Amino acid sequence: MKKFYFLIIASTILLGLTAAYVFHCRSAHTEWTTRQTESWDLKKQELQSQIDDLSAKTKELKPQKTKLDVPELEPQTLIARLQGMKDWSELFGNNAPTNSAMKKIAHDQIREAYFVFQGLQDQGDDSLDAIRDYLANGHNVTLYRPYNILDPNQYFDPEGSSSDRYVVDRHVVMPETSRLGILQVLGNIKTPAALGTLCNVMQSTSDFRELTKAGNLLLAADRDTYAQTVLAAYIAFYPNIHGETQNELLASIKDISKDEYNKLVLDPDSFYGEDGKLRIDALYSRIRSLKEDSIPLASEIFNRADTSIKDKSDILIGLERVIHGYRGDDHKVDPANVEQVNSMYASFINGLSNEDKNTLGSMALMFYATAMGENDTERQQQYLNLIDQLPALQEEGSLFNETRDFMKNTISQMLKKGEDFGKDFDSAMAQKEMFDSGFPQRFMKSSLDFFKEHPEWKDSHFYKNFN
Repeated sequence: MKKFYFLIIASTILLGLTAAYVFHCRSAHTEWTTRQTESWDLKKQELQSQIDDLSAKTKELKPQKTKLDVPELEPQTLIARLQGMKDWSELFGNNAPTNSAMKKIAHDQIREAYFVFQGLQDQGDDSLDAIRDYLANGHNVTLYRPYNILDPNQYFDPEGSSSDRYVVDRHVVMPETSRLGILQVLGNIKTPAALGTLCNVMQSTSDFRELTKAGNLLLAADRDTYAQTVLAAYIAFYPNIHGETQNELLASIKDISKDEYNKLVLDPDSFYGEDGKLRIDALYSRIRSLKEDSIPLASEIFNRADTSIKDKSDILIGLERVIHGYRGDDHKVDPANVEQVNSMYASFINGLSNEDKNTLGSMALMFYATAMGENDTERQQQYLNLIDQLPALQEEGSLFNETRDFMKNTISQMLKKGEDFGKDFDSAMAQKEMFDSGFPQRFMKSSLDFFKEHPEWKDSHFYKNFN
């Protein structure tokens, strides 16, 4: 029993000693940790002080972004450097630089121009007075000539079938002329004052490239604010240009307002030049692009009293493509539109003199028929309806009567036999009979004689269709 009490007392003492030891260890560790933390804090303060000193010294070494009074960078000085440049034609004529010396001259001038543009842009609104003075004095030099641009003779379709060939504002590092470069500077500055200057240029320029450059920059900066202003400037400029340039501007107008675009493309007066003459090539291109929608426009111009026979014939050739379609075009034309074109054909032929009916009238009948498909019964019947509107001439043996009767008989046979037309057909015999009649020879001689006697027709679409 005594032994048992002894063990209890011993265990209690041992437990107390253990607890005391653990408490001592924890106290010692806490004291060490406190001292270590204080030491680290001191080192941290020392390091932070060193960092602050280094940071202050670094700031002293950094270049200050203060405005330096460097004469070479003053806007007026930069503009003077631009005005001292030579035009590309003065340096190289109409050629591209070929040898290394010429290429160095071109490179140095472009580098100089880039330096000027960048310097003006960096100074923002402080450059505007110098820029306005430059734009007002009319100075302009060609900095380079692009040799990879779209062929100006290539057809441009504003309706979209080939619009991907044309980009209104190609992004290039260096603009083609000094004035275009200045406009780009204004667009890059992009402050209200800079955009206002751009707007003034757009509204006053007579240069198509400057017009579209300024317009595109304004639209890119703030389309909502400037869309109507740009549109008004484009519409005001539209009557001053012709051909493909006009089509390019139409594409830009269409991008802003399809309603205004439709008004312009269907405005008959827009196809007359300053001399009052009809620009038939522009109208012909418009017929090609608008197709069936062009019939009211073409009809109005066709029926004007001052439209010449030559221009009327070209209008009909364009409409013939609309009615009979282009290759691969299976579009179904509204019968009412076909009848309207037939009426124009009848008006054209019946309005000719007897002599012209034998030449132009015969060719018109032949051209209109050859564009039809062999099994297009609807078109064939419409063609016969057209022939019925054409009274025969009173004179014996007239070529017009012969052409009229020949085409009427041929189309009637095609309509009657349908898909059986041409079966069991002896082409050699048919050709022999035709040539024996002398009709093909008389037709070709009459046509060739007409174009020989009227060389002014050789630039017509009617003549091109004949060839």
